[in-house]
Amino acid sequence: MAGEERNFDDTGADTETEPTLGEENATVQESAAGAGESGGGSAAADASDSDDEVAQLRARVQELEHENSELKDQYLRKQADFENFRK
Repeated sequence: MAGEERNFDDTGADTETEPTLGEENATVQESAAGAGESGGGSAAADASDSDDEVAQLRARVQELEHENSELKDQYLRKQADFENFRK
């Protein structure tokens, strides 16, 4: 993921940061606002474009939620492994 900041947590571990939800929402809102300003075209075509965009965004949200749950599972497993290692 190029262009992302890299931070170090308190332990010195390298962590990647991703755009916050607010930043992503602002980008989506700006693109949606820009799409409505295109002028010309019929209302039916605009509605169809909007429906397609909404469907794409919903698919992306579902994809990200799935990825989030997988990463959370990996994190919990690694945390448990570390706890077992310490014992």
